[in-house]
Amino acid sequence: MPDQAPRHVADIVPGETVTMFLALRGKQLREHEGKPFLRFEFADRTGRIMAVTSDNMDGFWHAADQNDVVKVRGVVGTWNGKKTLRIQQMRRAKPGEFDAGDFLPRYEGDTDALWKELVAYAESVTDPPLRSVLGNLVDSEEMRGRFLQAPAGKLWHHTYLGGLAEHTANVVALVDSACKRYPLADRNLAIAGGLLHDIGKIEAFDVSTTIEYGDAGRLVSHIVLGERIVAEWCRCVPELPAGHADKLCHIVLAHELSGDQRSPISPMTLEAAIVAAANQLDATAGAFARILTRERDTGQAWSAWVNTLERHVFLK
Repeated sequence: MPDQAPRHVADIVPGETVTMFLALRGKQLREHEGKPFLRFEFADRTGRIMAVTSDNMDGFWHAADQNDVVKVRGVVGTWNGKKTLRIQQMRRAKPGEFDAGDFLPRYEGDTDALWKELVAYAESVTDPPLRSVLGNLVDSEEMRGRFLQAPAGKLWHHTYLGGLAEHTANVVALVDSACKRYPLADRNLAIAGGLLHDIGKIEAFDVSTTIEYGDAGRLVSHIVLGERIVAEWCRCVPELPAGHADKLCHIVLAHELSGDQRSPISPMTLEAAIVAAANQLDATAGAFARILTRERDTGQAWSAWVNTLERHVFLK
């Protein structure tokens, strides 16, 4: 068959000769019956595909490194019911030849509507100094771009571009509802804390063709990175009472009740307890939703073992 235009893994069918831009997820030198061969794993945002070759092994091995984007030409086949690729040509992709969004999933909704929702919550804060602090987020085009691009997690929940904004909107909606049920809570403080609780994630991740924690994300954590950002924004608003700044930073420091980056302190204010509970609910529900979406069409009653949840998930 003639060469097809670049497409996604989910779209290709056996028998086609395709030219595609793919992320190189892994490469291995293996041996079968005394004969060496190379095994590559490629991926884009729609799926993964394996390639095995014993041709031009030195050239293909040095063509690219793990997590590079490659331009690859090959013939689509099958093995054990899964699509494979028989490589004919491969090289490292050049800057500008590909869109990083082709290799990572994105928030599937309307990002403009999502941002308007976040701005509306910020504008509902009636305390002028707190609203000024929030202006660093919602009144900045640069911050808008970074916030809408960031994921909320690597493996656990909202693990896609735009996931941070979706997760934040969900948390703030839960916080708003809780404040109506618990009128002793300072709604202004709780809403501000909900909007800013995960702000450190704009600096915690390195996003390329994968989502990984950067050095600061691992060494310092998104919690402390977020507290630093919020503390600096508070210092730029001199009319904000020191007590309010401390309470806002406390919400950021205390919002993770579980996980590999657990908070260094427990919630000690009603507002911090509400934000932490809302964060825990949306993170857990988001993780369950991801597993259900990924495995509900397998026909199985139960998911595979989920390390992050330490349990199986019932799929029916």
